[in-house]
Amino acid sequence: MQREGIKTQYFLAKTLEIRLTVVNGWFVGKVKCPGDKHLNRIAEYFHVLPAWLRYGDEKYEPKLSDRVKRLAESINEYVLQYPGELDKIEQFCNIWLGRPPAIDTTIREKRKRKA
Repeated sequence: MQREGIKTQYFLAKTLEIRLTVVNGWFVGKVKCPGDKHLNRIAEYFHVLPAWLRYGDEKYEPKLSDRVKRLAESINEYVLQYPGELDKIEQFCNIWLGRPPAIDTTIREKRKRKA
């Protein structure tokens, strides 16, 4: 859960609009598996198939592309809240991926003029 950004049962309950007592029941083992309504909400939130949550079968396991989509959606949500951060996120991604930093075109033009 923490890997997915869910730090507490309360946060999960609030995010999924499910009563905290219900979520707690899953964690303490009072309820083995969430019902269909809740299972579908959880699956939608984590971008996985409900069958994978219910049965743990490898054939339903999320693929890498599912994780990439979830990451892209998270970045999009963050940038919608903080639009000024997009350049920083892009810069971080380029550094992390080993890509050369983007150079402002005005700097390139000045360098060409000097040469």
